[in-house]
Amino acid sequence: MRRLLRWVMSAVLVFGLWVALVLSEWLPRPTAQDMAALAALEPVPANVSGERDGSAAMWLMSYAVPEDQLAAVMAADVEAYNAALQIGGLGNFQSSAKGRFADIATPNGKDPALCEAWADSCLARVQKAPEATRKVIADFAPRLERSRWLAHYDHFPYGFEPRYDSPIGSTGSVINLALADAALKFVDGNRAAAFASLCADTASWRQVRSHTDMLIYDMIGVAQMANATKLYAEMLLESPPEMAPPCPEVFAPLTDEEANQCAVMRNEFLSTKYSFESNSVFPGPASTENSILRPLVNDANVIRHAARSMAPYCQEIHRQRIAQRDPVIPPVATDCTAVDKFFDPLGCSLIGATGPDYSDYYWRILDLDARMRLLANAVAMRGMTPELAAAAFSKRPPERDSARHAFEWDGARQVLRMRNLEDNRGEFWELPVLVSAAVIPVVQP
Repeated sequence: MRRLLRWVMSAVLVFGLWVALVLSEWLPRPTAQDMAALAALEPVPANVSGERDGSAAMWLMSYAVPEDQLAAVMAADVEAYNAALQIGGLGNFQSSAKGRFADIATPNGKDPALCEAWADSCLARVQKAPEATRKVIADFAPRLERSRWLAHYDHFPYGFEPRYDSPIGSTGSVINLALADAALKFVDGNRAAAFASLCADTASWRQVRSHTDMLIYDMIGVAQMANATKLYAEMLLESPPEMAPPCPEVFAPLTDEEANQCAVMRNEFLSTKYSFESNSVFPGPASTENSILRPLVNDANVIRHAARSMAPYCQEIHRQRIAQRDPVIPPVATDCTAVDKFFDPLGCSLIGATGPDYSDYYWRILDLDARMRLLANAVAMRGMTPELAAAAFSKRPPERDSARHAFEWDGARQVLRMRNLEDNRGEFWELPVLVSAAVIPVVQP
């Protein structure tokens, strides 16, 4: 009996020591890799600062707030947001603009009268039913107008402390409206106005996606630029071959800085960090999970594992990959070790959710860059005879090529195509090219 009692007491002592170590978060200890990852994610990237902050315009796009009042409403919302965090959670946080200013409606993103991102030809849709497109654009004119306010700003950081339950302003279907508006102008015969709208809207979203720390805004910008590139090529196909393609700088390949996603990956990390530090990972404060299980999660260990997933995008080795347009991102060891599992078993059950594979998002950027390079070939070949076009394509310079995307010229169909790295949008992406029976010199309008 005494021996059994000693065993029980020893077991209780060991269990108590284990619980104490778990609660202390002293083990597992951070590794050199962890410290390097955290250090890489510490600085605020330069591309999310500037002179004109567009965070309020993004956040309040769904409300009829006058532009000169955006900053004041945003400041009030930030104060309310921080106050909500202090008293235990965000709940269904809404802007103070709700009820004070009229709501601005947004169209259905699947409306056949609008250009749909990643769908069939934008120009063909509008050509099929221009009056339906005209009506939708008129109905949602305030939304289109406010989306164009984004051109007034040069950087677009997230305006609140990022967490898993943080709200995001509605930018719903703004690119569908803008693309359809340009296409409708073109169908109406207002070619100059059509290109002017397309160029201005694309320049705006190019600025947004390369100067934001929000992954969703980055991806909306990718979608707008890719679909605008195809519409640009479609409009050129139906324009006089002697017309010089407008705004070439807007549709130029991405710079290395524009391909760098450190800011958005850092914000993804901060979202994990602040969520765990604020206990927002688990349900409400009175839940069983929070009261019993939550203290057993080693927040610091989970945060370090999250840093390992995001930090590579902020390190020098990745900047070198960007310069080479190298899509290969070596896997990062984010799985729990035996020590992690022993001293942070509950945290290890959450680590997979905090460290997803972000490679697809990087590949989307490389695909966008390749699409711009493919367009450069379409522009260079424009107006040539089929024979000269084929020769020009075969002798394309490095700046108009991407070996990893396997550019091809289909002379029979008169289209250029490339193989996507990120295949959620199909295996291939194509652009039409205007070829002629005779060479026609391109002249400036």
